[in-house]
Amino acid sequence: TMTPGGKTVIVIGRTSSFGKATALKAAELRTKLTITGRNAVKLDQAVSESAANGHNLAGQMVNAVDVASIPSFFAGIEDFDHLVLMAGAS
Repeated sequence: TMTPGGKTVIVIGRTSSFGKATALKAAELRTKLTITGRNAVKLDQAVSESAANGHNLAGQMVNAVDVASIPSFFAGIEDFDHLVLMAGAS
């Protein structure tokens, strides 16, 4: 069984309910976590809450519905082990 601790995980759509649950679990497993969202207030809250709990994460604004924003996001990412896509139009 692979344990994700120490791995780099990106969760796109972290501010959604499923994205939030996935990111929280990844954070509990001590991954290096990057979370994204299109709502700056929710994203800032998520980063603050997670950091207060001692989780290692970064937050970035990404609107996954805007396909043009995705390549620029990944251009700034060097390497990652897991990608979770929980975003979509509502």
